[in-house]
Amino acid sequence: MSKKGKHSSGTGIRILILCLVIVVVASLFLFGDTLRGMTIQRLAYYLTSGISGSADAANISFVANEHNRFHLLQKGLAILSNEKLTVYSMSGEEKHSIPLTYRTPTISGSEKHLIAYDRGGTEFVVTNATSTLFQSEAEAKIINANMNRNGAFSMITDGPDCKTLLSVYNPSFDVIYKLHSTEQYVIDAAISNNNKSMAVLALSASGDGFVGTVSFYHLDEETPYFSHSLTDIVPLSVQYDKDGRIRVLCENCFLLFDKNGTLITEIPFEQPELLSYTFSSSRLVGLLTNNYSTGGNSMLTLLSRNDSEPLSISFREETLSVSAAGNFIAVRCPNKIVVYDRELQVDRTYTVPSGVKSCIMREDGTVLIIGADFATLLIS
Repeated sequence: MSKKGKHSSGTGIRILILCLVIVVVASLFLFGDTLRGMTIQRLAYYLTSGISGSADAANISFVANEHNRFHLLQKGLAILSNEKLTVYSMSGEEKHSIPLTYRTPTISGSEKHLIAYDRGGTEFVVTNATSTLFQSEAEAKIINANMNRNGAFSMITDGPDCKTLLSVYNPSFDVIYKLHSTEQYVIDAAISNNNKSMAVLALSASGDGFVGTVSFYHLDEETPYFSHSLTDIVPLSVQYDKDGRIRVLCENCFLLFDKNGTLITEIPFEQPELLSYTFSSSRLVGLLTNNYSTGGNSMLTLLSRNDSEPLSISFREETLSVSAAGNFIAVRCPNKIVVYDRELQVDRTYTVPSGVKSCIMREDGTVLIIGADFATLLIS
């Protein structure tokens, strides 16, 4: 092609992009009161996804495996089995694959990085969508691992000279902190988004019962700067939100702390009633509970980053799980998925085929449904 032809082609592309930008901006001014953010996000998806024509879904096929675990990664889907970790684009193209031999494959991560590990084994690997960043073995059997949005992660293992050993890795995969817990069993630990602090969940015996503890550490200090005791309550999972607050799920309640360790919100529930929860959104938390003993209804409770009081909505039909991303949360029912905004207003409803085992909400408001050997992205 001549230089003139290349120049004309490049100019045409720039003009097309400019026209698309003008259309979006004009829509914002003309229809700002009625045009929802989700609609704009979907428009952006159409412009960048590479899906042609009027297709309303992108399909991924994979090998069915009872050990399969799933995670959204770099606008694609990571699938971890006991034999390999594979990352697919939403169009179904395989972007990266790592052979593994895990007995209990487990996954944790953010939209940019993930850590895959063998719970009860010692092997783990860190990856993005296109390359293996770090692959190693832990000092002892891995109990749990938790990665933040910047690639730093905690790893809890059996302790050779303590009950549990907590190691903190920075994004360069250097161990920058070790906590030898001799009095408590560490259950989970989350690293703050600025990689300077962490929240640790632990459990210890006390008389005839036990005590759960939520402790907050600066990573340049050996002792916690604040601890919160939970009498006869087992803490299960911890995560930092976008504002640096700490979310803690316990067996019978949800707790929200500020970065100083002060308890902001407590939402109690009966332990057998917790069906599903989601920490995947940095903006909101969703808890799905049932109250079958008092009428058979289930309830979705939503805590938004800007709301001091939780919102709730009841269902008379069966509900199975929840997934959240951005400002949206999806509730999976046997034959449909209902998407709500952060005010718990219905945004849209998808009818789903049989064989759907789970769903993952995406930041742009689209939903990925997952079956035994397929994943389908619902856009329209």
